[in-house]
Amino acid sequence: MKNAAKRMGLVALPILSLVVAAASALAAAEDGRQTVESVCNRCHTHEPICQNLNRNEAWWHMTALRMINNGAPISQNQAKDTALFLATLKPGSEPVCK
Repeated sequence: MKNAAKRMGLVALPILSLVVAAASALAAAEDGRQTVESVCNRCHTHEPICQNLNRNEAWWHMTALRMINNGAPISQNQAKDTALFLATLKPGSEPVCK
């Protein structure tokens, strides 16, 4: 009986870790979406973002850091979340490509 409970715990812990990680990624992506919608269009339209939705997370992160250097009022964490969000979108996706 104790061995069964121990095995169940060994199985449940990695599954729980995956669920927590997935929830964290979803929250980060949602924060990224909010940043795109509320900050990015202060300086430019969404057109250049829409045209680059085929890019990966690293490219978007470097782009967000460049925007920070140009005065964008976002934090390093917001830059990461925004990169994660934009990297998950397919070309033509809303809300970026309206």
